[in-house]
Amino acid sequence: MKLIIAILFGLFAIFVPEETFTTIAMYFGIVLIIGGGFGLVNAIRLMKKKHEYLSPLISSIVSFMVGLFIMIYTRRSLEIFAIILGVWAVVLGFVQLFIALNLIPPGRNKIIVIFNGIITLLFGLILFFNPFNSMVAIIFLVGAMALVFGGILIYLSIIIGGKGKGNGIVE
Repeated sequence: MKLIIAILFGLFAIFVPEETFTTIAMYFGIVLIIGGGFGLVNAIRLMKKKHEYLSPLISSIVSFMVGLFIMIYTRRSLEIFAIILGVWAVVLGFVQLFIALNLIPPGRNKIIVIFNGIITLLFGLILFFNPFNSMVAIIFLVGAMALVFGGILIYLSIIIGGKGKGNGIVE
């Protein structure tokens, strides 16, 4: 079943990446709205029992509002997420470069950390300056990986299934 889901996701992500990305975001928004609603019911129940309710109440309201924002402004929320991810990657890239240049002694590992820092920094800048299209491209790549993963699972199931007949491995 996993391989069928992986292949279907891969096909959707490759052929309609923008819609796939939007659907994932909307699903996440629905989960936040439902979770916020249940949390709100729980906070009210706690309030009636005179228990601590402020933290669950605030958390539930924030979850509900973020979910609602994602559902109403799906594309904008995806752009905001990509920008946050881009800023995080830029900071991480600078930290990696700082560590590589100031704390790691000369050698092969230093070059690898510098290279990784530069790649992370570039990834962050691309996400920051072109957020939505960058995330759609990432979904496309994830879809390609899901297709490969699904294909490998099909191949392995055929190989293992064929070798298992008659020897008790697969019954």
